[in-house]
Amino acid sequence: MPTPSKRRRPKAIGAYIFAGGFTLGVSKHFDVACHLEESDYGVATARANFPTLPIHVGHGDWPIELLSEKQCDLIYGNPPCAAWSQANRAKTYRSNGWKNDPRVLCTTKHFELIGYLRPKVWVWESVTQAFSKGREFCDDLAVKAMSMGYSTSYVLHDAQWLGLPQVRKRLFMVCHRVKFTPYEVKFTKPREPVDVLRLAKPGEQFGRNLPLDLIKSTRPGEKLIRGWERTTDNNFETLEKNKQGHIKGRPPFGLTRLSANSPALTVAGYEIVHPTQDRWLSTEEMQVLCGFPQSFKFTPARPQARANEIARGVCPPIAEWLARGVAQSLVKSTPIKQPTITLYDFRKPGIEPVDITNQFKGVA
Repeated sequence: MPTPSKRRRPKAIGAYIFAGGFTLGVSKHFDVACHLEESDYGVATARANFPTLPIHVGHGDWPIELLSEKQCDLIYGNPPCAAWSQANRAKTYRSNGWKNDPRVLCTTKHFELIGYLRPKVWVWESVTQAFSKGREFCDDLAVKAMSMGYSTSYVLHDAQWLGLPQVRKRLFMVCHRVKFTPYEVKFTKPREPVDVLRLAKPGEQFGRNLPLDLIKSTRPGEKLIRGWERTTDNNFETLEKNKQGHIKGRPPFGLTRLSANSPALTVAGYEIVHPTQDRWLSTEEMQVLCGFPQSFKFTPARPQARANEIARGVCPPIAEWLARGVAQSLVKSTPIKQPTITLYDFRKPGIEPVDITNQFKGVA
């Protein structure tokens, strides 16, 4: 057996990677051949940070035939998740609202790469609602994968147990032709936001012009709307409203002040107040909360656009954790004898893997 230093690094292709966070983690264990993108969203940032990486933009320009001639160990990506995301609940969070969302087709196209390129492992990252509300869609993909000789592992996880100071629950759907086991999760005490923020250079503050008294009245770990309620006349019906019927001056529900010593809520692109200083975070501080190094450059000029790119990608440490497990499985390269479907739930300690293959008997 070759020594680790001489072993061939496995090859990977990213599809729907956008700004590149997923690749930053995957590249710790894989040689990434290219990105396949459907639009220009995030591409400028990816090119700035991976200047030699080919990025093919436009589904019609994906070099499928050329890629099919090369060995591909892993295809990975995080197509748009808004069809299932709670952040988009006004339009799509109904029980079956995702069925009418055209963005679901991006995941379908991502899945179709299995048939074209026959990787040993295929990975889709999304919000956990894709697995709960979109379970029908996930299981349909799993059955199709099974018919092509792939097992499927649903891997539910939470970033707070994987080295990040935020509660960020997500799904990895992993289809694999070799035996796959996720890398160990140790469930040690999560990192504290204040410790991570010390790693960031305070740049331009990203936040709306709200009264300083409102920020001061909001406690660490609390939403700004709670601080507003404490400092405002409780007879809300008498307060002036805008054309949409919202009370003027009331902060949006998504605005939060970080906790000083417990994991933050998911960094989702909203402005965030510093836990111990009465100011907004900079996007540079937001990116370290998501595990991006300070050297990673987000190229949009507007802070909101930078914040969106940070929030909509896969956090690099989480990507690295997933890629480490895949790479170890590829080293062993144990062929699967019969496709199975397994559920791993790492959102809290003590949950054993469950083989749910019997639920699909007679379907594939």
